[in-house]
Amino acid sequence: EDLRNGATDRYTQSSEIVLSGNFPLLRGAGTVASEALIQAERNVVYAARNFERFRRQLFVSIASDYIRLLQQLASIQNQERRIESLEILQNETQAKADAGQVRGFEISIAESDLLQARADLAGLRDRYRLSEDQFKIRIGLPVDQPISITPMELMLPDPDITLDEAMRRGLDYRLDLQNSRDRVLDSRRGVSNARNDVLPDLDVNARVGLPTDPDVDEGGLDYDPDELTYSAGIMLNLPLDRLEEKLRVRQSIIQLEQQIRSYERDRDNVVIDSRASVRGVELARLQLTLAERQVETNRRRQRGQELDPDNVTPQERVDTQNALLSAENARDQAEADLRVAILNYLLNTGQMRVTETGAISPIGGLELMPVD
Repeated sequence: EDLRNGATDRYTQSSEIVLSGNFPLLRGAGTVASEALIQAERNVVYAARNFERFRRQLFVSIASDYIRLLQQLASIQNQERRIESLEILQNETQAKADAGQVRGFEISIAESDLLQARADLAGLRDRYRLSEDQFKIRIGLPVDQPISITPMELMLPDPDITLDEAMRRGLDYRLDLQNSRDRVLDSRRGVSNARNDVLPDLDVNARVGLPTDPDVDEGGLDYDPDELTYSAGIMLNLPLDRLEEKLRVRQSIIQLEQQIRSYERDRDNVVIDSRASVRGVELARLQLTLAERQVETNRRRQRGQELDPDNVTPQERVDTQNALLSAENARDQAEADLRVAILNYLLNTGQMRVTETGAISPIGGLELMPVD
C-alpha cells in the first residue's frame, strides 16, 4: 500500500476467495492419483512385519544360546560326578592292591583316567566361561559383570502335527511370506498405473472466485457477491508419442513377473522350512529317546558291577563310567537339540509370538517353568 501510494497515489484491494479444481477423467484418474500415499501406507505395514519377524528370530537365537549354556553346565556336572566315581574307584583299587587282591599296575588305570577327567573338567569350565562372556555381550551386559545362569526348562509343547498341516500354517502365518505376497499386488497395481499413463488426457476444470469490493481501499472481509466470477472447461489432449510411457508399461510387466517368481520361490522355501522343522523335531525326539535308553542301560551295567566288585577289573569299571558319561552327555545334547528344534518349528511356521517385554507368549500350553 505504501509503495502504490508513493508511486501512483492509487491503491485498490485485490483480495479474493478462490475455489478451483482440476479433475482428470482418463490419464491420472482413479487410485493412481493417490499411489504415493497407498504405497507409503503399505511400506509401513511391511516394515512392521519385518520388525516383528526380527524380534522372533532374535528371541529364538538368544534362547538357543541360553539352552546351549545349560547344556554346557550339565556336561560339567556330569564330569564332576564322573570324577567322584573315579576317586572312589581309585581308593577301592588302592585298598585291594594293599591287600594283595589286585596287581599293582591296575592302580594306575584308575589314577590315569582320574587325571584325564580332571583335565577335561578344566577344559569344560574354560569353554563355559568363554561362552558365558559371549552371552553377556549378546544381551548387552559388561563382560566383567558376574551373572548366574539359573537352570530353566522351556516347557514347550511337543508338536504332534503332520507335514502338510505344518506347511499350511507356515503359508498362513509367516510374516515375510505375507510381505512377498502383498508385493505382488503392488506390482500388479504398478502395471495398472503404467497403463493409465498411456491414456490421453481428459481433464475437467472449474473455478469460482469471490473478490472483495474494489471500490473500498481497505475492505477487510468486505466481499462483493456481485463481483463473483466462475469458469468451467474440459480439456482433451490426444497423445501422439507415448513411447517412453509404453516402455514403462513393459518394464512394469517384467517387474511383475519377477515379483511373482520371487513370491513362488519364497513360498517354496517356507514349505521346505516348515516340513524340515517338523522332521527336525521328530529326529531330535528320537535321538533323545535313544539317548535316555542308553543312559539307563549304562546305569544298570554300573549297578551290576558295583554289586559284584570282586569279579570286575578296574579297567572294566573305568570303561563303564566312560560309557555312562558319554551317554549322559548325549542325552543332554539331545534335550537341547529338541528344545531348539521346537523353537525353530514355531519360528519357521510363523507361530512364534513374543510379548512387548521380550518374553515368549503362551502358545497351546507353552510356558516357562524353573527347575527345582
